Amino acid sequence: MRNSYTWKLNKEENAEKINEWLDSQKNIRDSLSFAVQLMQQHLGNVDIRSFENANELMRLFQEAQSAQPQAEKETAAASDSARPDRRHIPSPFEEEDDDWAGVIDKGALFGRK
Repeated sequence: MRNSYTWKLNKEENAEKINEWLDSQKNIRDSLSFAVQLMQQHLGNVDIRSFENANELMRLFQEAQSAQPQAEKETAAASDSARPDRRHIPSPFEEEDDDWAGVIDKGALFGRK
């Protein structure tokens, strides 16, 4: 069992946005723990970046948004102007990441020469 995990944010593609989110939390540890527990509840102990799980996660977000009453949607839309990127979740499957063959170490798979 892990006692801690270190996250090198400076290696992240969106480090500034991640830091903004972390700065807005009253308790980072509790917020991250809550987020992980929500993922476990809805998806189980799986890699959330797999194609199937990322699609399921997007479906859950879309269902939550469509189930939201109209008055809440209008309030959310008004507050979105202060946080325009609040609901944007970058897809791990965007086209620029589509070159999966370019990241394969052929020497590791087929033996080194």
